[in-house]
Amino acid sequence: HGNEAVTSEHVSCVAQVIFRASTWAMFRAAKRVLGCGSDGDAVAPEEARWPCCCKRRLLGAGADLEAPAPGRGRRQPRLVDLNSAPLEQLQAVPGIGKSRAEKLVELRGKGTLASLHALTALPGVRAGALEKIAKHAYVHPEKGLHGLDGAEDKDADLRLRCGRLLFGSWNVRNLGRKSLETNRARDVAAIVAEYDVIALLELRDVEVVDGLLQLLGKDRWAAALSAQVGTDHHKEVYGYLYRTAAVKLLNSQILDDADDRWVREPFLAHFKAAGGFDFVVAAVHIVWGKTIVERRKEVEALGKKLEKVKHWTGEGDIMLVGDFNLEPDDAAWSTARGAGWVPLLEDVDGLTSMVGDTHLYDNIWLHGKNTAGSEWLGVAGVIKFDQVLHFGGKKGSKEATKNAIKELSDHRPTWALFASDRDDDWSWSSVMPLFGKAGGS
Repeated sequence: HGNEAVTSEHVSCVAQVIFRASTWAMFRAAKRVLGCGSDGDAVAPEEARWPCCCKRRLLGAGADLEAPAPGRGRRQPRLVDLNSAPLEQLQAVPGIGKSRAEKLVELRGKGTLASLHALTALPGVRAGALEKIAKHAYVHPEKGLHGLDGAEDKDADLRLRCGRLLFGSWNVRNLGRKSLETNRARDVAAIVAEYDVIALLELRDVEVVDGLLQLLGKDRWAAALSAQVGTDHHKEVYGYLYRTAAVKLLNSQILDDADDRWVREPFLAHFKAAGGFDFVVAAVHIVWGKTIVERRKEVEALGKKLEKVKHWTGEGDIMLVGDFNLEPDDAAWSTARGAGWVPLLEDVDGLTSMVGDTHLYDNIWLHGKNTAGSEWLGVAGVIKFDQVLHFGGKKGSKEATKNAIKELSDHRPTWALFASDRDDDWSWSSVMPLFGKAGGS
């Protein structure tokens, strides 16, 4: 601590941290081995909690060890939004301080801060200071659509150095090879470029994915594609597009659905981030059906599957993402919520994921005390591309909204930010980390 002398208190604190962290790790491992529940229904034993006197010394001023409390209503983010935070909050961000905070407010007054890399316009902000700021602050990925070409790759490199991962999903509404002949594919690629990993739903064919990779750069991007899913009358493909520097694809497969519980079976992929965080993603497009009953049956089946995961000795960080065609507060989610799962997006301040209406059908579901309480950094949202890109007419007008739906999609992409240099679950690489191993069907 600078010139501060090392005292017996410091030694005692470090000893407590080592002992308590080890106790907590053994506590979690024992629960998994014995099959007596998940970390979601566990309360850390008293001796496993971090001593308060060590928190700030270990994590730095302003750091937050505890996760934001999952559940209904607003959550407290762990990171500072550089475009909306007041001056006092900006001053507290490591690497900014009072003088730079004032300059940043001036910079914001000239227009939207489109990327973290744009902070290099501030006096004295070089690589070291930029990385320090990026570990405690963020720029909403929607703002990146205002930025210059190439800025998204610079921000991705910065996230990689800072142990951050931007993930999300998007129903691209029947995106097929014909879009490569128009600006539609180019607009999709511009939005995808803001991410490190994104699940795409409702792809019409695999040729369009190859075209997207050409636009993004095959030296930096790769894809994992599912077989066709759906009915004889409507087939679609799931796809994961990812930056190869950010993550490595370990495995992927369509979920075995012998009982035919889903019209479009979920597509699963296991990724490992460069910083060590590994996770399983399950992307699904819930059927619309003739009535809401069909949608609810499929969502309830997801909840039953998630219940089984808590007894699983495989990968513990699982993300359920996609277009659920139901609001997150629908009663059909009660089984999933009862098993400890929470949506990152809820109807706070009128948040919607659909273009031109008030529905929040698209979401990211995590376990409340596992991934949501650890690797997730407390910030998530949607990219309102319909209010940023130009679709003719005045932005936000009925004409522009109609064109956005026709030319791009009626769904907005979801996003969430994670710590990619943190992985606190217990898993064995010999266990295939997919739902099929979650204990029965």
